[in-house]
Amino acid sequence: MRPKIVFGCSGGGSGFNNCIQATKDGRLDADIVGMLHNVLNCGAVEHAQVHGIPHRFFPKSARTPGAHEAAILEFAGDGECFFMASGCLWPVEMKDGPDDAGPGLDPRYAANIHPGMLSLLASGGKPMFGGQDMHGDEVHKAAWRANLGYSGLAMHFLTKKYDEGPIVFEYQVPVIYDDWQHLKRGVNVMEHYFQPYVTNLIVHKKIRWDGKDPKNLIVPDGYRFLPQV
Repeated sequence: MRPKIVFGCSGGGSGFNNCIQATKDGRLDADIVGMLHNVLNCGAVEHAQVHGIPHRFFPKSARTPGAHEAAILEFAGDGECFFMASGCLWPVEMKDGPDDAGPGLDPRYAANIHPGMLSLLASGGKPMFGGQDMHGDEVHKAAWRANLGYSGLAMHFLTKKYDEGPIVFEYQVPVIYDDWQHLKRGVNVMEHYFQPYVTNLIVHKKIRWDGKDPKNLIVPDGYRFLPQV
């Protein structure tokens, strides 16, 4: 049986649609069984409708304790299911670890793709291009203003702390033109290239962790996309 994935989306859903296509052409050996969205008529809904993927509006008022787990169960039934935040602009309810009896998703089975280099730390020890309100265009603008010469993209497991789960993938994208919108296009191309590949490694547990200690992250031999810090 192929692994199951539920996506969380808020925008156009280009990454979501790319992963749908990847399940058909062999890049992603998994079944996408559902999609949650917090913007009523976002583009991700259209992609779900075209491909016959169940989807549900998931506004803030619906995100009561345990609601994320209930939604996964609704889409996937009993058994293991991964959650992939892909342009998902709400704080996902997470457990502290797999032994946490409280509400939330298991951090071993939830991941996010982020349009920025999360390994770059601000002076306060927080991700320079991560955290609350640092998503989408805001990340591209911040990276462009920082005059670093590059931005990039990252994927990480989800935890209770915004964008602070263990990073499992980072890739640099150079700032070629003095234009954040051009940078955005470059990052988006690389997101589409790498997201199915890394997601496939996660759902087949070739990239995994114990849900407690980032030092216990396991990746395949020869894997070249961990942060260089």
